[in-house]
Formats: sequence, C-alpha cells, structure tokens
Amino acid sequence: MVVTSLAVLGLAAGARAQPATFDTLGVRAVLERRQSVLDSLLLPESTQLDTAGTATLADSLDQGGAAAVALQRDSVEAAVRRAAKRFDLGFKPLALTTYNRVDGLRAGAGLEPRLVPHTRLELAAAYGFAREKWAWFAAFEAGRRTGPVLRLAWRDLVEPFGPNRGCRSQGALALIAGQDRRDYLRREGWDVGVWAWRRRAARLGARWFDTRDHAVAAATDFYFLGGDVPMQEPNPAVDSGTGRGLVIEGRRGDRLGRATVGGTVGFTGGLAGGDFEFVWQEMDVGLRQVVPGGTLWLAVEGANVGGSPPAQAAAYLGGDGNLRGYDRLEFAGRQRTSARLEYIVGLDLLRRTRIPVVQDLELQFIPFFDAGTTWGTVRAVEGSRGSLEGDARSSVGLGIQRALWIPGAEVVRLDVAYRTDGADSPWGFWLRIVALDEVFGSDED
Repeated sequence: MVVTSLAVLGLAAGARAQPATFDTLGVRAVLERRQSVLDSLLLPESTQLDTAGTATLADSLDQGGAAAVALQRDSVEAAVRRAAKRFDLGFKPLALTTYNRVDGLRAGAGLEPRLVPHTRLELAAAYGFAREKWAWFAAFEAGRRTGPVLRLAWRDLVEPFGPNRGCRSQGALALIAGQDRRDYLRREGWDVGVWAWRRRAARLGARWFDTRDHAVAAATDFYFLGGDVPMQEPNPAVDSGTGRGLVIEGRRGDRLGRATVGGTVGFTGGLAGGDFEFVWQEMDVGLRQVVPGGTLWLAVEGANVGGSPPAQAAAYLGGDGNLRGYDRLEFAGRQRTSARLEYIVGLDLLRRTRIPVVQDLELQFIPFFDAGTTWGTVRAVEGSRGSLEGDARSSVGLGIQRALWIPGAEVVRLDVAYRTDGADSPWGFWLRIVALDEVFGSDED
C-alpha cells in the first residue's frame, strides 16, 4: 500500500511541478535535521553552506523527482562528452595499399586512435603478395598541428628513391599497364623529430634518424595490358647499410600557391656512427604566374652531395621527376641542377574547332621544356652513365590532360616528351593520374 502511494505521488509530481515550499513525504524536514547536525560539527564559518547538498536534493525531490532524474542525466551526458573529447578512433581502410614491381599487390589498413587532445597515434600494416613479406608503419605525434609538434616514427617499408620518389604512386597504372616508373629500396628503422613551426604553406623542422637500407629485387611483372614496359625492368640494386644522422628541412610558400621555396640539409656518419658518412643539401624553387591565355609554371632544383654517399644518395638526373624523356637515373653526379618550364593553356582549344565529338573532349594542352646537368664523380647504381660535367641535356614535349574531379584522382594526364640529344629512341611517354595541386606544382604536406 505504501509503495502504491509512493508511485502515485511520484507520477503526480512528475506531471506538474509543486510549490517551492511543498515538502514531499516530509523529506525536507528529515534532511534539514541531518543538515543541522552536520553543520553543528563544523566551524562557524561553514554553517551557511549546504553541506552534503541536501537542500539541492530536497528541491529536486519537491519538484516531483523529474528534476532529480534530469540532474543525473545531465551529469552523465557531460561525462560522456568529456570522454569523447579524450578518445577518437579513425580507420584507414587502404593505408599502405599500392601496386609496384617489388611488392606486387600490397594490401593494408591502418588505425588512428587518439587518447589525449593534441596527440595522434598512427598504426598501419600491409602484406606484399609478390614479395611475401609484411610492411608496417607507426607514428606518434604530440602537439597542435600548426606546431610545434613532436613526432616519433617507425617503419619497415619498400620506398622509392631518386628524383622520381616525389611522384605520386601509380599503383593502378602499374597493375593495368605496367607503368611503374619509380625505383625502390627497403628501409627499416626509426626517426624522431620536432616540427618547430608548421603552417598551411610553411614548415620548419629537424629529425634524427637511425635506418637501414636494403636492396630489393623486382618480384613481379604481372599487369593486364602492355608489353616491354618499365615493369619488366630490374629494380636497381642499392648499397645496403645503416645510416644515422640529422636532417633539417623547411618550406615556405604563399597561400595562393604562386611561389614556393624549400630546402634540406643533412649529414650521416661521423660521431653518429653507421655505415655511411656523407652530407647533402637540396633546394627547390617553384613559381607560378598567370599570363594571357594561361599560366606559366617554373621549377628550379639543385642538389649537392659530399663525402662517401651510397649509390641511392647520389644526385641523379633523368626520368619523370626532373628530365622527362630520359631514362630514370640516367646521369649521376655530386651536384645537380635542373629546371622545368610549363605553359598551361587556359583555353579549350578543341571546343573552338566546332568539330562534332572533338569539341566535347574537354582536353587541356600543356607544352613544356626540361633541362639539367650534373657535375662530379660519385658512386651510382648500375646502368647510370655517370656525370655530364656541366654538359646540359634537355627535352621538349606536350602534356595532354583531362579533369576527372574524383577525390585523389582529379586529373588524368599524358606527357609526350622528345629528348634533344640525338638518341636513337628520342620519344618518351608518361601516363598518370594525379591530384590537381600536383599538376600546378604546389607543395603537399
């Protein structure tokens, strides 16, 4: 009977708020008597306080119990929100996934858990089916993304080297047509560094590294289309060994991408130990200027290597990275300089022809000119022709591209290059799918 009465009173109180002076079942009187006992045991300065929160609880009960429930609900929701700010879990279903002539198909996935604000943990693993080995990567960052940021990374990966290492992975084209146009080594080890300053268009940092390089052989030549293409060429052997040293790197550019400048200074060996002892410096400048009818893009690069560098650290010239139409790593030296000039036509020339079908192709034309040279004798990979000793090499060509507007694959582009040194096979072709910002030469973080 008592339980039924309590339930009825609770439902009635939950339906409408009671007057502030209403004492449900005498709860206020009981609690206030206990309050007075507690307060009498405290110092006089504390007697005005609501010890144990009894008044607040009584007020909530007098409002029919609904306020007490709401109070508890708000407390739980606040705790959940605080926990959510501390923990976040991101999933990268295609991390480290690619296709190349060393790994074959490398399929992987990764996680990005975050336990504390302004920290990030990245974990990724992948299996190379042709090489029959696992690859993995892990990194920890602490600090705001705008810097300063402490970063610690571990890796055991097949990675590209040489001038073409900066080109986007062409895994899809390698699988379809064998167009794997990069050279690879296996690198395992760790590095720790600090990005002292990092913004959208600028960064400056230093890192200490302890890595070991291994030569890797091509493990597959499988592809769906084509024949006698770079996938069938052997991967060049590099010098295996441990490198320990320091790298300082920085980059600066305006927010509109009209100008960028970047540089790297590093050393390995000496007091740091390891199997290699050399120093290197690299610098690049990119300029973009809107002109009548289109956009001009100019990129100038320079590199210097001192000491006794391994074959993979030489200053190479040749290939899609700096001299289109020439073989990858064709020339090597201690110093290298190169320049690339492109004129991006801003008009739809085919639409102006008014020819059916042709006018709807929406193709953009980009004539280009590449040039470069090397100096000094240095150890290089097998097949390299050595130094040019200042004798310049150049190529001219035409890029043809079409917008796809697919995230990560905004443009498909074909470059047709002609080398001007009188070679027996002067023509070269380069088909790729790239992001729009790479087409214009802007920096990617």
